[in-house]
Amino acid sequence: MKLLGEELRSRRIEAGLTHIDVYKKLRISLDFLREVEDGAWGKLPPMTYSVGFMKTYCALLGVSADPYLDALHARERQRRPLLSFRKTSDAAEQPAWVQDTLMWAAILTLVVLGWVTYTVVAHPVLEGVPGKVQAESLDAREAQPSDELF
Repeated sequence: MKLLGEELRSRRIEAGLTHIDVYKKLRISLDFLREVEDGAWGKLPPMTYSVGFMKTYCALLGVSADPYLDALHARERQRRPLLSFRKTSDAAEQPAWVQDTLMWAAILTLVVLGWVTYTVVAHPVLEGVPGKVQAESLDAREAQPSDELF
């Protein structure tokens, strides 16, 4: 990858462009340009950005972007995943039904916890249930004396 970066640097110099010139024309980060030309491709931004930057940079220099994109894709394949799940020898010895049972136990636990939380915290209103006393509002206005009484 260092050779590819040096080739891009020599093409840029042949075109009479500085890093600042490339930045002004393409709005590509100066850090990206330096990292590509120095061969430090491990520090590049995520693949989506790197591919777009590489295509526009190669188009400006008048070179084919294919070898550079191939190198980017090869770098991406070599990256380690963010999380790696290793199987231990204990997991390989367990029957398949153990993992299924654990999964269903977790799901059932979540359902029961949800039901308990709902009944304890939300206190659902039970209308029309025998044995429950329901209060109604009273009309607290005073009766107006009528003229007939006097």
